[in-house]
Amino acid sequence: MTVPPGVLWLAPRIPQLLGPPATVYLLAYLAQTRFDAPAPAWLVALGVLLSWPVAVVLSINWRLFKDARDAAANGARMPPSIRAAYPGGLDLLKMHSVDVE
Repeated sequence: MTVPPGVLWLAPRIPQLLGPPATVYLLAYLAQTRFDAPAPAWLVALGVLLSWPVAVVLSINWRLFKDARDAAANGARMPPSIRAAYPGGLDLLKMHSVDVE
């Protein structure tokens, strides 16, 4: 019996999917057990929900930093990039969608 392709795709990504919420829960657990400062349930739930977007932003910024550092180590410069006013470049997407119409 073969393993379904979804399981094969998901298996190496489990740490990325469960890492951020597990970190938030671990911090809440440590705050309660070690420091006797229990976090409210709503705060833990909010932290778990926001952990994925925060992890994505940190990952992107780390990659940009690492690429710039590697380029500088090799005596190169990074190519210029277009600066967006809104997160995710939504203003650029809107501008380009108007140009297409």
